[in-house]
Amino acid sequence: MNILTPIPNGLTMSSLEIAERTGKRHDHVMRDIRTMLKGLGITGPSFGGSYRDSTGRSLPCFNLPKRETLILVSGYSVTMRAEIIDRWQELEAQQAPRIPTHVEALRLARPQALRVNEGKPSGPPVIFFNQWRPPHVPPHG
Repeated sequence: MNILTPIPNGLTMSSLEIAERTGKRHDHVMRDIRTMLKGLGITGPSFGGSYRDSTGRSLPCFNLPKRETLILVSGYSVTMRAEIIDRWQELEAQQAPRIPTHVEALRLARPQALRVNEGKPSGPPVIFFNQWRPPHVPPHG
């Protein structure tokens, strides 16, 4: 299950995905989240959400940003923490802009260069050396 919810300032991970990746029961993860939020002094419907189960019932869940997810799993076992941290790295890598290689950048720039130059290829200016004459230098004498 990959339940990922984009929010204006980033990504969240659902309590369902946390339960699945850590092998914990969802109701236990929900309990742990409530305990954590209380300990952090966060009250109200912060991070609250819902999902539909296989029977179509609407059930509560949480959608935690990275900070709260990592705080939550810091109390879990090393393997559970590793699973969640690896997943966050994967999610962030998917969101990171990919920088094109030099060759890709040139390919992407070519159509624009042709438009700017009215369909004519452009390149560096060429100096014809057979037409070049050195400046007159008076003899030393």
